[in-house]
Amino acid sequence: TTTLTSSLTGIGRFYLHTKTPQVLSIDNFNLTNINIYKTSESNLRITGLDKGAISLKIYNLLGQTVLEKTFTGKSVNDVPLPNLRSGLYFIQLNTKQEKINKKIILK
Repeated sequence: TTTLTSSLTGIGRFYLHTKTPQVLSIDNFNLTNINIYKTSESNLRITGLDKGAISLKIYNLLGQTVLEKTFTGKSVNDVPLPNLRSGLYFIQLNTKQEKINKKIILK
């Protein structure tokens, strides 16, 4: 049991403090414009990458690496795919500055 000495109505009982923390702020996020899609049964297309060294890994749902490749990024990149079963795969792209994870469904 709580006994209050003042009224419960009015302003000032609870305060919500908001500000942008430095830990979560992002100054330069360039990987938002990346598109990944399959153009044929044996080709994966990645668009929107900047020039530079790119590391690509594709994982299946069990976390096993099914493809690992490094290449030099350009605006349109074609990556040959091994013979993969239909399903959900996770793609991890690493650049010098950033890392992005995407999922893709192969039919």
